Amino acid sequence: MDDWFYKDKKNLGLEFPNIPYLIHGENKLTETIAIHHYIAEVWDQSLLGKTVQDKAKVAMLASIHHEFRWKVVRLCYSKDADREKTIEEYKKKLPEIVAYIGKNDFLIGDYPTYIDFYFFETIQLLAMISNGAVLEEHKALVTYCNNFKQLKGVKDYLEDPFCREVPLWLNSYVFPKIINGKRDFK
Repeated sequence: MDDWFYKDKKNLGLEFPNIPYLIHGENKLTETIAIHHYIAEVWDQSLLGKTVQDKAKVAMLASIHHEFRWKVVRLCYSKDADREKTIEEYKKKLPEIVAYIGKNDFLIGDYPTYIDFYFFETIQLLAMISNGAVLEEHKALVTYCNNFKQLKGVKDYLEDPFCREVPLWLNSYVFPKIINGKRDFK
């Protein structure tokens, strides 16, 4: 990881070196939302929203979700990282997002947008942190996740014998380094 931080990231031609990054031909991007947006723009524009109104909702939810996610994930980078503080943080904003989804299959309605991919990942993170309690507290998220898992491509990926769901460190080695005082994953 030191090679990335001290050498590689400076040699990739990225304007704002960071992880994640995407290099697609001459285009080089960093920042999660920008990458999600770019992928949708290039490969399936319906993921941006099908109408002007839906596109505006996607942009709004991207901002709301990113802020919400950062409040939760930032705790992973803190010396005082505390599972209970993370759970307290998600309990403040998540109910509003769940209420917004309502009876929709996805965040803005009956079809997915790029922000659903980012949100689904966040739900998986929260389920891991809370030992599944977030899904017990918000039953609508179980339905939401099941809908997401049925998407073409996602379903194929999850059914692939090489796909395995195992507990992994999220957001690089910074979390275990700070918590354990060393860069050891054992």
